[in-house]
Amino acid sequence: MTLTGKEKVERIRQAYYDPKVGLVSGDRLYKKLRSQGITRKEVNDFLENQQVKQMHHQSKKPTYYPIYSMMDGSYQMDLMFYPRLKKINHGYDTIMTCIEVTTRKGYCLPMKGKKTEVILEAWQHLRNQTQEAAMEIRVLTTDMGSEWISDAFDEVLVEQEIPHFLAQEGDHHKMGMIERFNRTIKALLGKYFTAYDTKGKWIDALSDIVQNYNNTFHRGIQCTPLEAERSPQIRKQIRDAASFKTMLLDYTKNLHLGDKVRVLQNRQLFEKEGPKWSRRIYEIAEDDVTTFKLKGEDRIYKHYELKKVQKVETNPLVRVSQGFDVEQNLAQARQNLAGHRSSVQHRPSTRYQEHARIGFADKRWSRGPKESQKEEMHALKKQLVGTEFLDEGIRWKIVDVKWNGKYHKMMVHYYDMDQYEEVPSLKNQEYTPIDVIREILQENNLHKSI
Repeated sequence: MTLTGKEKVERIRQAYYDPKVGLVSGDRLYKKLRSQGITRKEVNDFLENQQVKQMHHQSKKPTYYPIYSMMDGSYQMDLMFYPRLKKINHGYDTIMTCIEVTTRKGYCLPMKGKKTEVILEAWQHLRNQTQEAAMEIRVLTTDMGSEWISDAFDEVLVEQEIPHFLAQEGDHHKMGMIERFNRTIKALLGKYFTAYDTKGKWIDALSDIVQNYNNTFHRGIQCTPLEAERSPQIRKQIRDAASFKTMLLDYTKNLHLGDKVRVLQNRQLFEKEGPKWSRRIYEIAEDDVTTFKLKGEDRIYKHYELKKVQKVETNPLVRVSQGFDVEQNLAQARQNLAGHRSSVQHRPSTRYQEHARIGFADKRWSRGPKESQKEEMHALKKQLVGTEFLDEGIRWKIVDVKWNGKYHKMMVHYYDMDQYEEVPSLKNQEYTPIDVIREILQENNLHKSI
């Protein structure tokens, strides 16, 4: 007996929604139904439109767009830290790492900490090295670390006319090249520590490790970084290969403006199963080749975070209410929450402002001082500001009494009179709790009523 097309669809539907037989993959369902004359294509076509299959579809490992630049001098930069090995490395605990995107040539500069002045000094050394290699820095990409977004570093880049791109927090693909370089350098250093039993001393071998990397065959470019740096023809081949891979991925991703899609959900820690794609169906509003924006959504999505859907069918044997779908009716759900309040009308001008929100009760706890503590600080300022004292052979002068929100204490600020003729900036001042100052002033026979 030959089944018609509608009869085949109905057989597939009954089998798929039967918990004794169905709710399995298309291949397994086909093996159970092929004796009835049903083909694999008919099973797969049916499953593609089922809501259950769409929401629980196993996401494949994403294919990323290759990182490449159409011009020389595009660099990524990051920091590596070895704080526990600071002493054995003569105070050096940080390594500034940098890699040229096309040639994969790497640079490593040791640093003592990551203060702004140290970063700027290492940056100047890096620029000198790239200029000597005839591969001057033209474009820079970093993460959003405080060392890269500081005003001082930004001013230097603006003065040198170097565009600076920032990778968003958690975007490991955009910074993937420098992170992979860091991993390689750490692996080589780890082997060096073991081979020579250096107890973690890397400062003497860092330049040799980097030279080793730059002279080693790189699978991504099919040559060594130094060979790529010396040959414009090799660099052109690298760019052409990356450009072709990008065009191929554009063709295969099959996502376009106006398409209906589901969004890959963020899984909870240790969550194994459950819906992998959103119940709600979105529409692509903007297509920017490698990224997409959805209608009614602010964030940007990658191609592997979206799954195209043509049609949606649910289980006809079950009546599912869609009226209280929290995901689809999020705004309404928020309005229905007990005790709903309007959003905050304004932010406080300072962290010490007592009434941070209009219409809300006062906060029970604040980082700022209480009224009694404010009065006490005011009295202490009158008594202590201008007082000079001796401690550990150094002459100090008190300049202020301030509240410290981190420690929830009053702190006395003072500076080294032998080092500074005038009151220095706040970062060059010392501070200590008022109880300690009491003891120090008594040792100096300065009996203040504090």
